[in-house]
Amino acid sequence: MAPQQSERKPSTTDSVKTGMTMTEKILARASEKTQFIPGENVWVNIGVLMTHDVCGPGSIGIFKKEFGENAKVWDREKIVIIPDHYIFTSDERANRNVDILRDFCMEQNIKYFYDIKDLGNFKANPDYKGVCHIALAQEGRSRPGEISSFIKYIAKSINNSCHFCALKFQCC
Repeated sequence: MAPQQSERKPSTTDSVKTGMTMTEKILARASEKTQFIPGENVWVNIGVLMTHDVCGPGSIGIFKKEFGENAKVWDREKIVIIPDHYIFTSDERANRNVDILRDFCMEQNIKYFYDIKDLGNFKANPDYKGVCHIALAQEGRSRPGEISSFIKYIAKSINNSCHFCALKFQCC
């Protein structure tokens, strides 16, 4: 037997007019709905999509396979790409992942690609931001009330972005 739920009072946030949790309100607003029901699947407008050198190359491969080699991303200013896992290794296969990100960012003219160019001198790399999950907040890409998507795995995403999640709602 399910526990009794008390009726929630209506919200007065923007166009959302029914009693909902903060997460439900964010999802309702991002899906341009007046109400979100728990368990409901919705399409949402995201504020930012972030990936890095571990998951980005596979996602880029799927993007090109599904949409064509010359396909363009929907909004180059809503994509953040940060190589931070394999950037300091001498392993050729790991370096290939970073090269794939660089090529994709050049092809797509991605505005927020935080690369490192001089591995020996951090001060020579003002664009490099370090750990991707922290960099989003530091660079103002994590804004309260927005939805962001972190490409971790295409089929099933796992969230290890505690800092990022604490600042905004994150789709995983």
